[in-house]
Amino acid sequence: MEIFEKYNLKNNPFVITQTSTPNGFWIEGLGRDKCIEDILKRSAWLNSSKIVLNYGKYGYGKSYAAKHYCSDKVLKSLFDNKPIPYTLYLKFPSNDEPIKEIFQQIVDNFDFVEIKKVLAKCGAFNIGKAVSHCSDNPFIKNIISGIFSQMDDKLLKNDLKLYLFGNNDLKKLSSFGIQRNLSFDNDYISFIVALINFLTYKKLVYPCVVLWFDDAEGISTFSMYKIRLFNAAFCSLMENTSNSLIFMNFTESIIFNWKDINIYFQKSLESYIRNKIQFAVTDKNIYKLYVSKCISKERIHNNIDNNFYPYMEEVIDSVINDMGDYLSFRSCNLAFSDLLESGAETNETIIDISYYHRVKDNIWVLSLK
Repeated sequence: MEIFEKYNLKNNPFVITQTSTPNGFWIEGLGRDKCIEDILKRSAWLNSSKIVLNYGKYGYGKSYAAKHYCSDKVLKSLFDNKPIPYTLYLKFPSNDEPIKEIFQQIVDNFDFVEIKKVLAKCGAFNIGKAVSHCSDNPFIKNIISGIFSQMDDKLLKNDLKLYLFGNNDLKKLSSFGIQRNLSFDNDYISFIVALINFLTYKKLVYPCVVLWFDDAEGISTFSMYKIRLFNAAFCSLMENTSNSLIFMNFTESIIFNWKDINIYFQKSLESYIRNKIQFAVTDKNIYKLYVSKCISKERIHNNIDNNFYPYMEEVIDSVINDMGDYLSFRSCNLAFSDLLESGAETNETIIDISYYHRVKDNIWVLSLK
C-alpha cells in the first residue's frame, strides 16, 4: 500500500490473518520445526498411524504450524520432490454430530477430479488393487471404486458430492453399486478409512494422509456422550489405517487446562498419542528476530542500516518488555501493526521511543497488561 512506502515498506508487515499464508518465520524460533518435520518424515516412511497433540497459549503459532505444513510447497521442499503426504487443514468439530461434521469438512476440501489426475500419472498405481485393499466393506468399496475408476468428471464435481452430503437421487449412482446413502457415524468413518487406505496404497503416490485439526480445545465443551463418540470414531480410524497422521491443536485458556487432557482420551485412543509438542517462547530475542524478519519481507529497498526501520530498536525492546505475560507472536503483530498505522496516520518520519510513549496507552494489546 502507498501509505507505507514512505517507510520503505510494500505493505504493513504485521497484518496477518487466519486466512493468510504463514511466513514460517516463527517456526525457526520455536524450535518446533525439526520435531514436526521428523514426525512427518517418519510417518511417510513407516506404516504406523499416530496422533500428535500440540498445545500452548493463544498466539504462539499453532494455527500457523498447521497452515505451514499443510502447504504443498513446503512439503515438496521438505521431501526433496519425493511423494509428499496428502494434507488437510480442518477445524475441530463443534456441532451435535462431530463425526459427520469431520466427514463433511473432508469432502468439502477434497478435489476428487484433481486426485484422479495425480493418480493417473503414477503408472505403478493399480486402482483395482488399491480398491481391494482399502476396506472390508463391499458398500464402501463400491463408492471408492465408482469415484476413482468409473465416474466421469461431471459426476465427480456435481452428483458425487451431493450424494456424499445426502442430497442426491440414488438412481444416478445405482449403476456403480451404490444402493443407499451414508447415514451413520460408522459409514462416515468407514469412508474416511477407505479413502486414506486407497490414497496411501503401497505409498506410491501419497506416503501418508495428514489431518490437522485446529481449535481442538473445543472438546472440553463436549458432553460425555460426544466424547465417547469421538473416541470410538478416532480409535476406529487409527485401528483400520496404517498411514494416518493426526495433529490436534489445543489452546490453553480459562475453560481448557492442558493438564486435564487425559480426561478426553480413553485408554484405547490414548495409546495412539505418540507426541505432545508445547508451543511456547520465553526468549525475547526470538521475538526481536521475528519482528525484523517480518519487516524484511515487506521492505522495498534493502540498503538500510537499521533492521527494524521504521521503528528504532529501543522501541522494539520496549514493546516486547511492556507486553509482559501477554507476549506472543500474535500480540507482537497487533502492537507493531497499531504503532505503524498510527505513525503513518500522523506522518511520523520514524517511530522512536518518544512517539511510542505518547501513543502506547492507545495500543489495545498493551492495555491488557
